Order: sequence, then structure tokens, then C-alpha cells
Amino acid sequence: MRIGELASHACINIQSIRFYERKALLRQPPRTSSGYRNYSQADLERIKFIKWCQPLGFTLKEVRELIPLHATLASLPSLHRSRPAELQKIIRIAQDKFASVQKKIQLLEAAGQQLHLAIKKLQNHAGPACPASNSAIKPKPPRRARPDFLPAHV
Repeated sequence: MRIGELASHACINIQSIRFYERKALLRQPPRTSSGYRNYSQADLERIKFIKWCQPLGFTLKEVRELIPLHATLASLPSLHRSRPAELQKIIRIAQDKFASVQKKIQLLEAAGQQLHLAIKKLQNHAGPACPASNSAIKPKPPRRARPDFLPAHV
């Protein structure tokens, strides 16, 4: 299939396909004698896998690491999929991503609580005020000026 057909089947634009090729997520396809790119069903499946990984938060670098593992697993007969090394590595990568997502959730929840408190303070305050003025961050005390009567080298 040609690039436009691949883009249509994958529900992405042609520039995305070219981007995936430049980033080595998608192979450089063979070309017809007239110079058109010639894609296969495997290329479509790879794009679908890439698009499946993106909303899960995987970076392009992580997707690049997952692609050969996924391809190996996909090529195995279902009887041999019990616990190959590739599956174990995919599980480890997914566990690492899950831990990262959990940490981000904690940070976002803390930020949400701080924003909620700031909004409440602003809503309950009679006049203009800075919500950061009463925050847990303590400003540094001002530097003391050197008395005029001390020499500069002291």
C-alpha cells in the first residue's frame, strides 16, 4: 500500500508516517520502480502499536524499545507465549511506567490541593492579596548592610 492508504488505514496523517520513519520507529519502506513508498500490513500493525502506546504515556524512546519485543511476541505461536524473556521485559517496562504514572498522580493531587487552598484563601479575603504570602515557603531574610564605620576588608 502507498503512504496515503497507510495513513488512512492508521487514522494518522502522512507527516506522522514520515516522522516515524525519521525516528526509526517505522522501517524505511521499499520503493516501487517509480519511487513510491510501498508499505505492508506489518507497517500498519506497527503504527497501530505506536498509537496504542502513546496514550499510555510511553515516550518515543520507550516505544522504540518495546517495538522489537512486541514484534517477537506477535510472531510466536500462541503455545509458546507462556513467559518468554521478551514478555518479561515488556512487563518490567510497563511496571516502571505504572510507577512513574503513580508518582505523577501524587504530585498532581498535591498541586490540586494547593490550588484549592489558594482559591479558598482568595475567595475569603476581603482585599487584594498574594496567596503565596502565607505559604510554607519562607522568604530569605534580607542581608544586613555593613556598617559604614567598618573597614571594607572586615
